Amino acid sequence: MRRAIWLVCLLLCLVVLQISHQAYARRSMGSMLLYNGTIYTMEKSPQVVEAILIRGNRIIATGPTRRLLRLAGPNTQLIDLQGHVAFPGFIDPHTHLFNMADAKRFTFDEVQQLAIENGITAVANMFTNPPQAEQYIRYAKEGNMRIRLFLYLVQTDSCGTFWGRWYKAFPVGKYAPRLWINGIKIFIEGSICGQRWVRPVFTDELLANFTEEGLELWGDDKLHLTLDEFVRVAKRADRLGYQIAIHAIGDLGVETTLKGLNQVIRRGRNRHRHMILHNYFIRDDLFHFYEASDIIALIEPLSRCHMSRYGKLVGEENKPLFKRWRELAERNIHIGLDSDWPNTGYGGLNPMRKLYAMATGYNTFEYYEPYEPCDEPPVDQTITVDQALKMMTTEAAYALKSEHRIGSLKRGKLADIVVLSDDPYVVDPMDLKDIKILMTIVGGKIEYQSLDF
Repeated sequence: MRRAIWLVCLLLCLVVLQISHQAYARRSMGSMLLYNGTIYTMEKSPQVVEAILIRGNRIIATGPTRRLLRLAGPNTQLIDLQGHVAFPGFIDPHTHLFNMADAKRFTFDEVQQLAIENGITAVANMFTNPPQAEQYIRYAKEGNMRIRLFLYLVQTDSCGTFWGRWYKAFPVGKYAPRLWINGIKIFIEGSICGQRWVRPVFTDELLANFTEEGLELWGDDKLHLTLDEFVRVAKRADRLGYQIAIHAIGDLGVETTLKGLNQVIRRGRNRHRHMILHNYFIRDDLFHFYEASDIIALIEPLSRCHMSRYGKLVGEENKPLFKRWRELAERNIHIGLDSDWPNTGYGGLNPMRKLYAMATGYNTFEYYEPYEPCDEPPVDQTITVDQALKMMTTEAAYALKSEHRIGSLKRGKLADIVVLSDDPYVVDPMDLKDIKILMTIVGGKIEYQSLDF
């Protein structure tokens, strides 16, 4: 009798072990473990971890390699970082990546590949008209999105054309896998329109210091919207829940936008996270408007050649007002670092070149070569590597209202990760531009791997 009971117990134990092993094996299906490197979470704590465990499209654990290896299973894909560093996937909160596909005759697949090879896992397409909205949504619904795409619908365009309230047909929200509509885009000043280049609008105070060339080019520019007109348009969009992104470069454009948003935003709570793009010329008296209503600033990298070009137009007295990025950062204003048009002279899509420009003041493209000789680097407005990295990860995610999904490496968040050849916190700032993207992971799937890794 005792022998029979012993045999039954043994059989039960074997069955339980078999079931447990099968469950353990199933649990590790579709999982991935990154280890043997330095992983910067971009969270306040822990800031650095040894390993990260992914299941499906999400992070399920971060921490010591030994502990995460115990959580992994026999089917877990092990990725040895070989001492390299990893960060959250980089986010570009203001780009025209998909617009570039339309303008330059690239395919959507090609521009996505360009982003992925640069370690970019999410972008905001900052100009979307009705046909484009339908096209992008259809493309995403067919399962073609390899990165995350956030759309901003045009309200007034760069020529000043008012597109009406068509955006109401596309309420804010998710429309397809990896595609969201976040808000609307307003040009308060003129930008590229036919043969006309950017048309910033300045106050008389600044125009008094312009060069003759600058006055001829920009001296008569007018706003697309007056303050009252802008407030009416912005209040309507705000009531409907849209985030508003406003193109503003000249000090009058920036001033009108700031004052208008301060009328729209109640009690300083920028609940829809309205933001200003470019922010090139900021007078001293305008900084407090950003702070009073928690307005987000999206900026492009510093560039000595860009500064040289503008200096020849706005005059020496106005140059200290150009791209005051350090002063914005010191005031704890939310700032996202972007590329605008991917083929411009800010450093293109490459996050490491943008990082290099922000930390040193040098630009890495020769887009502004016709305006040589370029000025010395604007070192008084350079920022730290840590500040710039946050502007491409946590702050960029905040700007896109997606910090609960992306922007840092934390349990429960989407597994968007980039692996770099060198540590930007350690290398000489002049070498930042040479750091390579070795691997890009989007939603737990390896979308790009360099031949060097």
